[in-house]
Amino acid sequence: MRSRFRSLLVALSLIASVIAIVHFYAWHEGQAFRAEQTRDREESARRKELLQRALIEREQYLKQAAAQYDAAGVRLTDIERFPEEQRATIRAVIARLTPSDAKPDEYMVHFRQGQEVREIHLRYEKHATDYEWRGDACGKCRSVEIDSKTDAVTIHGIR
Repeated sequence: MRSRFRSLLVALSLIASVIAIVHFYAWHEGQAFRAEQTRDREESARRKELLQRALIEREQYLKQAAAQYDAAGVRLTDIERFPEEQRATIRAVIARLTPSDAKPDEYMVHFRQGQEVREIHLRYEKHATDYEWRGDACGKCRSVEIDSKTDAVTIHGIR
């Protein structure tokens, strides 16, 4: 009877050991799963922070780009409102624009200074004045390039 009892105790302890190992393995896997979830949350938070930072930087860039332009613009024919050094350029643009059936008094000027080529955007007066205007829905807006070396004026339609 003792040998049976002893065999039963050995079997029960073996079963208990197996259960303990299975339980430990399950607990360990749960810990690993929770750690992975924590890493995923932290990574997600980092990604979210990077995205927010990128959006803030983009907004700052757009504001800086907008600051390069006069928001409302100056009417092309209001030559006296331009600095003295730009008036000759504006007169050249008006002279170049007039033969193309465009009416200079219908355009607002937005300047951007560059290294070799100065760029002027002529916005048709009916367009919105916000800095994020895109494209040329009416087909009347123009982009003007003035070569700094030769003062040659080139007018491009945006479309």
